[in-house]
Amino acid sequence: MFDMRRVGQTINEMRKKADMTQMELADRLGISYQAVSNWERGTSMPDISKLPELAELFGVSVDALLGNDPSSGLLQSVLENKVETYLSAHEIGVEEVAELAPILKPAQTQEVVDRMGVPQRLSDLVPLAPFLGREILDPLVEQAAAEGDYDGLVGIAPFVSRSVLDRLAESAVGQTERLRQLHALAPFISRGVLDGLAIRLMETGYPKDVIPLAPFVSRPVMDQLAESAAERASFVHLEGIAPFVSREVLDRLALDSVRKGYRQELVALAPFLSREALDQLAELAMANGDYVHLAGLAPFLSQRTLAELAAPLTLRSQAYPIFNQASK
Repeated sequence: MFDMRRVGQTINEMRKKADMTQMELADRLGISYQAVSNWERGTSMPDISKLPELAELFGVSVDALLGNDPSSGLLQSVLENKVETYLSAHEIGVEEVAELAPILKPAQTQEVVDRMGVPQRLSDLVPLAPFLGREILDPLVEQAAAEGDYDGLVGIAPFVSRSVLDRLAESAVGQTERLRQLHALAPFISRGVLDGLAIRLMETGYPKDVIPLAPFVSRPVMDQLAESAAERASFVHLEGIAPFVSREVLDRLALDSVRKGYRQELVALAPFLSREALDQLAELAMANGDYVHLAGLAPFLSQRTLAELAAPLTLRSQAYPIFNQASK
C-alpha cells in the first residue's frame, strides 16, 4: 500500500530541491496550499489527475514520486490507458487493486477489475467493495448466497442494495445457520422486513433468534412479541427482548404474570419496569409472604417503599423478641 508519509516526504524534498514554496507549488497545480501541506504531512494523497503533472514539474517519473511502490506500475498503466497491456504481463491480486483504489476514479477502478476478472468469493471481494458499483455486487451476493457462501457478506453489506439483503433475510426463516449469519446484517435490512421476520420467527418456534434482531425491530412489533412470550410463559426470551419493549407493556405483563403465580421468574425484568409497577409487585410479594421474590426486587425499589415494607417486619421483631433471637 502507498505510504502517505513517505510520499509526502518525497514531495517535500522535491519541492525544496526545486526551490519552491508550498504556495508556489499549489499555484502551479491549480490547488490550495493546504492541499500541498496535507500531502507533505502525510495526511492525504495527491489526486490521480495531479500525479503526472506533479512528476513533470519535478522532472521525475510517477514511480519515483510514489517511492517505487509495487502498485505504482499498475497506477502508471491506468494513467497511460494501458491497463490491458499491463495486466497481460503482470499478475495482480485483489489486495493490490484495493490499495490503489482510493486514489483512482470509480471508472478507473471498474476498468481494472473488469480486466483482471471479478473475484467470485464474497470474502475476496471485501477489500474492493467500497469501490465497486451495486450492479456488480448485487448479482455476486445473490449467487454466493444461493451457494451458501456467506463469508464476507457482512463486510460487503453496506455497499449492496437493500432489496437484495431484504430477500436474503426473508428466505432465512427455518434455516438456523443462515439466520445466525444474517443477524449481523440487521442494520442494513429494511425495518418492515425485520418486523415480519421477527414475527415469523416467534410463530415458528425460533424465539431465541429474535433477540439479536430486537434493536432493529419496531417498538409495536416488539410489544406484540413480548405479549406472545408472556402468554407462553417464555420468560427467558421475554428478558432478552425487554430493553426494546414499551415500559407500559412490560409493566402490565409483569403484574399479570405475578398474579398467575410466576414470581421469581420475573425478577430479571425489574430493571426495565416502572417504579409504580415495582411498588405493586413488592406489595403483592409482601402480602403473599414471598420474601425471596421481595429480596430480588429490593435493589430497584424506592427508599420510601422499602421503608413502608420494612415497618411491619420491624414491629413484629419488636413484638416477638424471642422469635427475633431464635431467627439469628
